[in-house]
Amino acid sequence: MTERDILTGLLNRRGFSTRIQGWINQDSYKEDSFGVFYLDLNKFKQCNDTYGHEVGDLVLVEFAKRIKQAVRETDLLARVGGDEFLVAASLKNGFDDLVQVAKRLIGQLESPMQIMELQLPMTTSVGCTLWVEGMTELDLIRVADQSMYLAKTNGTNRVAIKDELVV
Repeated sequence: MTERDILTGLLNRRGFSTRIQGWINQDSYKEDSFGVFYLDLNKFKQCNDTYGHEVGDLVLVEFAKRIKQAVRETDLLARVGGDEFLVAASLKNGFDDLVQVAKRLIGQLESPMQIMELQLPMTTSVGCTLWVEGMTELDLIRVADQSMYLAKTNGTNRVAIKDELVV
């Protein structure tokens, strides 16, 4: 079974979960940490309904490219649903780095997308969590997902970490 998303070439949920489990099992993360970021493209359904699936697919591909530009090559990126993406990034300074990566993701994704002849002002919501010993890959994804919904309910281009709105 494949571990890649056909449209974007990023990992899919299965591939992401497998690799996160590997990170959890690595001794190197006993001293350092990593964070998981759950990204949702706001109003994507409206974009798809208005401009069609071809434009929607191009928006998803552009979104994936922008995420890649915001993180390091060693970080993990995945498309796990229609307009939902996951990022895992190693963090030397824990919470401070978690916030900085989240801000970098928002910054990379906030400018309008040029798709064909259209200028589309897309926004995102980001939820994130810091891995602590004892958390499974499912815990990480669940907490980041719940945080993303907190960000989403508080506007656009917002970041939430656990129960706290950060940006």
